[in-house]
Amino acid sequence: MTKQPRRDIRPFPARSFRGRTYAAAASPESMPIMAKLGVGVLVIPQKPWDAVKQDFAVYHKVWREVNGTEPPHPLSGGYLKPLRRAASTAMASCGCQSRAIFCASAL
Repeated sequence: MTKQPRRDIRPFPARSFRGRTYAAAASPESMPIMAKLGVGVLVIPQKPWDAVKQDFAVYHKVWREVNGTEPPHPLSGGYLKPLRRAASTAMASCGCQSRAIFCASAL
């Protein structure tokens, strides 16, 4: 029997995923968890923006305490009827600077 030298079967990531990882945090309880994990937040428009603003206040507070830096800007995505401008305005009014990913719906 011949022994074959051990080889990697795939290349390793070129750099860390730190600062490049996002997760959806729909409940208020998940915001501090995401901050402690050092994960950015994906916001899906499903509740009033005032509630989102409160969730982000907790997220930002915990992020700064745990990570000692400013948190990343959130990502926001969802399906909207022709309300893109209104959603963008609402997101800005709650104090969130985000990269918005919206898909217009023809329904």
